[in-house]
Amino acid sequence: MRVREIQADPQALLSGHGDTPPTTAVGWLERAVALNALHRLEPALEACHAAAEQAVREADLAVEAVALTETVKALAKLGDLPRALSVARVALDRAVTLKDRHLECGLMVNVGMIHGYQDAPEPYAHFTEQGLRIARELGDERMSTHASVNLAGAYVRLHRFDEAEALYS
Repeated sequence: MRVREIQADPQALLSGHGDTPPTTAVGWLERAVALNALHRLEPALEACHAAAEQAVREADLAVEAVALTETVKALAKLGDLPRALSVARVALDRAVTLKDRHLECGLMVNVGMIHGYQDAPEPYAHFTEQGLRIARELGDERMSTHASVNLAGAYVRLHRFDEAEALYS
């Protein structure tokens, strides 16, 4: 899936597709990613839902997992954190089933951040620690940096200042 490419120029994808609705799960997912990147959240949620439903029909667990992940992002941006957590649990289950460690890592960090938004520092730290561990196992420097910054924030909220500082050294 070319998520990062679409996120870099979401308008190009939408312009290229025009008003014609996609017919495949991947097409719906691409539309969802572009709409999410443009912060057009209600249409993004609709496209995520269509992508997930079509992925189930096509028996494409990978596309379903990414569609659920995009749903989590849109719901979190809308401030619907309870629903975002609920969908994230399903997406995380799909990522584990697929053995997709990159997706699992991103979801762990996102779930941690959602807990942070809910002012729940213990689960914020727990999930973010798991995401950081996976990012380091994968050698993913970008995600390791992202998780480290978030984990430092969780540690500060827990008054674990030495551990927060250690993440920056």
